[in-house]
Amino acid sequence: MKEFKIIIYFFIFALFFISAGCSEKTTEDPKIAQIGNYKLYVSDFRRDANKLSTVERLSLSKKEQKLAFLDQLIDREVLLQEAQELKLDRNSRVMKKVEDFWEEALLEELIRAKSVVLVRDIKVNTDEVNKYYEKMKKKVYARIVITEKADLAKTFLSDEKAIESYKQLEEISDSGWQWFFYEELDQVYRDIIFAMNPGDKKVFLKQKKGWFIFYVSEFADRELGAFDDLKLDIEKLIQSEKEIMSIDNWINSLRGKTKISVDKEILYLTNVE
Repeated sequence: MKEFKIIIYFFIFALFFISAGCSEKTTEDPKIAQIGNYKLYVSDFRRDANKLSTVERLSLSKKEQKLAFLDQLIDREVLLQEAQELKLDRNSRVMKKVEDFWEEALLEELIRAKSVVLVRDIKVNTDEVNKYYEKMKKKVYARIVITEKADLAKTFLSDEKAIESYKQLEEISDSGWQWFFYEELDQVYRDIIFAMNPGDKKVFLKQKKGWFIFYVSEFADRELGAFDDLKLDIEKLIQSEKEIMSIDNWINSLRGKTKISVDKEILYLTNVE
């Protein structure tokens, strides 16, 4: 973490260093304006203009709009220089905001780059679409209860009424009895539920989230459009689910290689305001 902080601080000072305009541009990138020590070049103007909406960018074809936009950039630079003068660039709150931005940018780039590799070979065939459509024809009236404690899972499996007393202690999560569609359920356990019979109860251990107890009351037919009308949507849905599963498996593999410890007692005592 110390090394990361150093990188963050370097990043902040680099931004302000660039802002100060210490490097000269070539004649191919002429200077539009100079604000204090900061030199604003054509490339800088274009970079900021590209952040605007399409309509706003089109308006910059007019001279007065270009001048108005330049005025905004000058105002921003004047304020940045004042912030530097007051040494706010060293403020801990500023550091934290940049650190948060840095982390989010890193995560976004990692997921983007890894997703390309993970999903490029994912394919959906016609047989998968047909089977998915057949499962969508039914809905299930069920109840899903989640607990972190194995002994509670056993209790609930033998005595459903016991759930109510523990709900008040906030030790469980309970969906209550309701109708579920196949595609609404987590793909990790939905096939288990749809393979159950009316009146069945079953316990399933899902990684990270704890023990899942499933209760099934009945199945019923569901109003569904024609296969040809839904085929493309189902194909996209399966593709998306496969991509999510692939990324989840990758993250789980990273967790498996990383030493992780959690103090749940402290976690549960931590209030979030």
